[in-house]
Amino acid sequence: MYAMQDGDEYFRSTKDVESDTPVIDLGYLQRVTLGDSALQNEVLGLFREQIASSVSALRKSIADDDCASWRMAAHTLKGSARAVGAFRLAQEAERAERDNETLNSRARGAERIAIVAVATVAAIG
Repeated sequence: MYAMQDGDEYFRSTKDVESDTPVIDLGYLQRVTLGDSALQNEVLGLFREQIASSVSALRKSIADDDCASWRMAAHTLKGSARAVGAFRLAQEAERAERDNETLNSRARGAERIAIVAVATVAAIG
């Protein structure tokens, strides 16, 4: 997970990503899986893996200063988060996808995504 330290210029707290949007909308997930709890568990397991993969790709794109890879990783995360009802993470991924002009803006986006990703993984269990 990409996490900055307190002394970093662009450190962000959870207050920067607070939202009325739930971390994960389990009602939405139940509807799209037609209430199949085994399918829900499988989807959430795959989504946990996707979070790790996307965050890793975001970190790599920062290290490589690769804006195109950043947009692709943010876009992928946005879509997978929306598909399972992780709308807060989707919002941050969409914001990161748009706000990518500089390395510093991508670093701030990565920090916001990391904060919400940790909360999302914790909510999934």
